[in-house]
Amino acid sequence: MHLLALPEDEQEIVRHLCAKEGLQLLLSDLVEEGLPRVADDPLAALVPDLPSGKRLKAAVVSGAGGTDPARHQVWEYLFWARSLGPIRTLGDAPVARDAVDRVAFQLNREATERWPDLIDLSRTPVIGLRRTSWHHSEDCLIAGALTTTRVAVRDLPRDVASLHSRVERHLKRHSQRLDPFETCQAYRGPRLDPSRARGWWTWAMPQAQSWLAAGGQAFAVDFIV
Repeated sequence: MHLLALPEDEQEIVRHLCAKEGLQLLLSDLVEEGLPRVADDPLAALVPDLPSGKRLKAAVVSGAGGTDPARHQVWEYLFWARSLGPIRTLGDAPVARDAVDRVAFQLNREATERWPDLIDLSRTPVIGLRRTSWHHSEDCLIAGALTTTRVAVRDLPRDVASLHSRVERHLKRHSQRLDPFETCQAYRGPRLDPSRARGWWTWAMPQAQSWLAAGGQAFAVDFIV
C-alpha cells in the first residue's frame, strides 16, 4: 500500500494505531537491559518534518560527518504489537536458514557493536509506517507504505497478517485512491495503468489530499530523473 501522509496525517494514523489497536511506538531499534524503549506519549514523540532524500544526498556528497542531522532523519515509525508476541533480538536469533538471512545477519553485526541488542524485525510482531519523504532532487513527495514483520508473506503469522490487513482497511477508508502518474509531472518514465498494473495505486490521507489540490506533486515510488 503506497501511502501519502503529511505529519498532520501521521498524527491521526498513530492515534489510531496506539489508542484503537493497542500498539506501542518503539523509540529505538535497540533494547536497553533487555527491554524495548517505547513512547509514553506517542503523539509527542513524532517528528514534525518529513524526511528528505535531497538533504541526505547533500550530506553524503559534501562528506558531512555522522553527526549531521540529515543522516539521522526518521524514515519509519515502528509499532510493537505486544499482545501478539514478545520483542525478539538478534542476540537470541536462531541460525540463519539461507544465504539472504546470513548476509542480513552479518551486515547487522558489522553495523554496530551492540548488534545482539538489535530488535529482530523478522521475529517480532510489528506494524511499520514508512514515512512519506521528499524526492532526492525534485520538489515532489514520495509515498510511504504500511509494513509489517519482515518475512515472506507466506511466513507471516496469521494474527500479525490479520492486524496488518485491518489497519490497511482502516487507512483506505480514510484516504483517497489516486493514480500516481497523474500527480507528478516530474516523473517522465513509462506510464502504467494502475487498474491493470498491480501495486501502483497511491492512497492519500486528508492533509496530503489538500496539499495535492494546492498544486503539490507526489509519486508512488522513488525515481531517477
